[in-house]
Amino acid sequence: MTSFNNDEFRCPLKDGFKILKKDIGSLPLNRAIRDLVESYVSTQRSNLCTNCKLAVAEYKCDTYHRHASKDDVAKELETQINTYLQAIQSALEYRHNQADILINVIDSDCKYSRLKIAEAMTLLREIIDRHEKTVLQQISTIEQEQKKQLEDYKNPLKNELHNLNIQKATFEMLITSNNSTKLLQMNKKFDDYMNKTNATLISFRIPTRTEYHLEGLDQFQILKQKIEQYGRYVEIPPYHNSELEQFIAENRTKQKFDLTGRNLSDLDMKIVADVLKESTVSKHGFG
Repeated sequence: MTSFNNDEFRCPLKDGFKILKKDIGSLPLNRAIRDLVESYVSTQRSNLCTNCKLAVAEYKCDTYHRHASKDDVAKELETQINTYLQAIQSALEYRHNQADILINVIDSDCKYSRLKIAEAMTLLREIIDRHEKTVLQQISTIEQEQKKQLEDYKNPLKNELHNLNIQKATFEMLITSNNSTKLLQMNKKFDDYMNKTNATLISFRIPTRTEYHLEGLDQFQILKQKIEQYGRYVEIPPYHNSELEQFIAENRTKQKFDLTGRNLSDLDMKIVADVLKESTVSKHGFG
């Protein structure tokens, strides 16, 4: 290419950059531009006259050649460069769109995961709150029943204490009056009171208290550990089909390969689709 431009290589992008033929090896490797250069050189080489090997010809001849116009060569190069640039643009746009698609998938998956964990935790809290309310109500009911039983037991004892105070006051009055006759007369009444009171005390049986305790609280630590194992956000191992992947690796450079009869699943088809995005295979068959 430099032989037509005074040993200078001019950038195909027409940005004014030029480099001498002897220094072209210092350029960094760019595969796309390299392909353009090789394609152009190949085209130019195919159009060289078989006699002089210098001039660009429209076709080969034995004795003479006709020159192709500079505009035709430039137009052809323009078409090739445009084709390569469009291919690069398509590849970049495709990858950009794929990234956007994956971002949307990630967003959707995370929203769904947040919703499911929120629902699970809400249900768990409802169960805990309902169980707590039930147990607290049970404790309160038993507390009220046991206290009422003891209050019912105390009420007649209060009456007996009141009667006792009356008897004590009467007895104190007799002692203070130094009236021995009256004291002797009251002796039978005191005996009757004491006999009746003793019988009453015998009938008053102290209520027995039924004891309760909270069962299973020691299991909460185990339950806590189990809960922490549920609803974890873990990575899904990538799916592999070694037989299919080996088949594709052996045939990916071919223009055609047949997948008939392989009973491919959706996950298998994703493997095929991912390979075809980068493959040179243009035809394929599905069973």
